[in-house]
Amino acid sequence: MSLHLLEKRRTKMSLTVQKLRVKSITYSEGEIKSQEKELKLSLSCSDSLSIKGSTDNWTSFYFTRNIDITPEPVFSLSVTIFVIVADPAKKDSVPTESEILAELRKKDNSLSALFAEVSLLVSLVTKANGDFPMITPPVFMEKAPQAQKNK
Repeated sequence: MSLHLLEKRRTKMSLTVQKLRVKSITYSEGEIKSQEKELKLSLSCSDSLSIKGSTDNWTSFYFTRNIDITPEPVFSLSVTIFVIVADPAKKDSVPTESEILAELRKKDNSLSALFAEVSLLVSLVTKANGDFPMITPPVFMEKAPQAQKNK
């Protein structure tokens, strides 16, 4: 398949968000028990997608953003949004999980409202706890593979 045809196929997908609804928000904060003067903390942010169902013209899924600060259970936040999307260009077929993931991974995607909603909820929850609001990026955050430890 030529690159030109692949590019044409890619631009035909224009998912539109039909509905966004908060499914769940889970927040927990631990206590730093280490007595070390310098404690190295690690922040991780990852997204996941789980298809819930589909009909002839839409697909529904759960989108979850998980944020953790480790090594001790210092902070954990999970936001899950229920989303319904449709592709108006394809009236007789529904977007698949791989098509939705491909759209989410694009730099300029048609599902940016989803990222804005999740980022807003994350900042509101962290601000409500008396901290500075945590702003997460408006992009799909894939979980990075864990680094191998040298022996």
